[in-house]
Amino acid sequence: METRPAFPQDTVTGGCFLTGEYKVAPGEQIIDLNRNLDSLPAWGRLCIHPTAVRNMLAVLGWTWYETPQKDEVATLKRKVEDQRNEIMALEARLAEIRQAIEATH
Repeated sequence: METRPAFPQDTVTGGCFLTGEYKVAPGEQIIDLNRNLDSLPAWGRLCIHPTAVRNMLAVLGWTWYETPQKDEVATLKRKVEDQRNEIMALEARLAEIRQAIEATH
């Protein structure tokens, strides 16, 4: 895979086989998969594996965000709840300190 500023002359359909787009805005890049249809079987479906998507993102300099698993979500929820409790305790302590300061004036 590599990026290019325009579609090569021998591009199937002259542009993106997924969207049909062929114009590339200034500064944008297309992803050339470096695969020639002549080397593929004459029939079959075009499919894209998640690894290919990750590779495309890497070529473009974009970030892949993994979907958190159920146990990770539960862990994150516990952390958020712990932090919420800590904030409430700190706010209560701050209120006590303010009352003490006000009582001395």
